[in-house]
Order: sequence, then C-alpha cells, then structure tokens
Amino acid sequence: MYVKLMVIFMCSKSIKLLKEHKRIKDWLDTYQIKNYTIREDLSVDVDGMVDLQYKGIKEIPIQFGKIIGTFICSHNYITSTDGFPREVEQDFYARYMIGINQFRGGTGKSFTKDEILKVCKVRESYIFVNNYPYK
Repeated sequence: MYVKLMVIFMCSKSIKLLKEHKRIKDWLDTYQIKNYTIREDLSVDVDGMVDLQYKGIKEIPIQFGKIIGTFICSHNYITSTDGFPREVEQDFYARYMIGINQFRGGTGKSFTKDEILKVCKVRESYIFVNNYPYK
C-alpha cells in the first residue's frame, strides 16, 4: 500500500520547467529536435516534427508552444501534461505511457483526449491515445 501511495504522490506533482535559454537549447539538442525557436517567454516553437517516442523520459521540462508538424511522446514514463505543446498543426501521439499505467492502477490507459485538449489545440488532425485516433 505504501508503494502505491508513493507512486500517486510522485505522479501528481507538477514539473519544474527549465528557465534558462542554454539549458532549454541543450535539452532540445539532446533529443535531436530541429528547426526550433526559443521565444522570449522561453516556450519553444518547432517548424517540423517533434519525436520523443521511446526516449525513456519521465517529463517534458520545457514548454512547447506551437508545433508545425506532428508531436509524438508515446512509449515513455510521462505522467503529466506539463510541457505538452499549446498547439499542434498535425497529429498528436501520446500512447502507451508506462507511468500513467502505474498511476491509474495498471489499467493500460494513457492520457485521454480531453486531458490533451485541456492544454493543447490540435488543428485539423488526430489525437492518438491508446489504440484509438480521435479527430
């Protein structure tokens, strides 16, 4: 019981976003994200795809702004929508989150469409959660 409570506590805290231009740039370069602009408010716009799948990440420590392309963060340990883009021009993939599975009692669920739409406007494309696309 203690372990389960600890997982819930760890998963429900908000993420501390990076606040320095150089640290944000280093994080983007580490994950090979190209064609980005770091805005004055330190949010990051990307002209192209952001592919973070299978990176073993637990959080997105930067605030993505607008992604002119597809955003993929599937197959990771992400438990919070903190850092998710504010807007995505194409598809948004947030499937098979291991941390979410533990947080929700191992039900196999990932983020829901509504959870994503609370923080991100997905324009004219699909949101992929679990095995289902939602338009």
